[in-house]
Amino acid sequence: MSSAGVLLSDGRMPPRGRRARAERPSVRWEPDASPAVTTRRRFFEEVHAPLDSHGERPRPEEPLPGESAPAERRLNPRRRALKRALIVYRRGYSTMGCQILDISETGALLKPADIIFCPREFVLKPDIGTPHDCEVVWRKGEVLGVRFV
Repeated sequence: MSSAGVLLSDGRMPPRGRRARAERPSVRWEPDASPAVTTRRRFFEEVHAPLDSHGERPRPEEPLPGESAPAERRLNPRRRALKRALIVYRRGYSTMGCQILDISETGALLKPADIIFCPREFVLKPDIGTPHDCEVVWRKGEVLGVRFV
């Protein structure tokens, strides 16, 4: 629709171009305190937390110094490991890269290259170490927990 027939209340034509942009009222953005914004802010603060003496960021579930640690329910506790590995499936015809984040004698925490296409059962072949037959126990976000079969 053309603005040729539209007039302002005082009989003038509405401004166009640069002049119109200069006359617009400025809108100030106010951050809201919605749960989504609070969650994003908390995530940002966790990701950009200062590193400790070992070059790691403190985990939120870890107790503060002087507090007691939560009881470990696993029979074999996981050890933090950052290793490259291959997920081999379809009887060896398909592979996918992944990272091993934590590992124990009975399972591991993995971050596959594409979690959507990661199969339920596969062989995990670390760059260093022995291969393991695995089945996925849980998935959350970009990571998954596997049990060695």
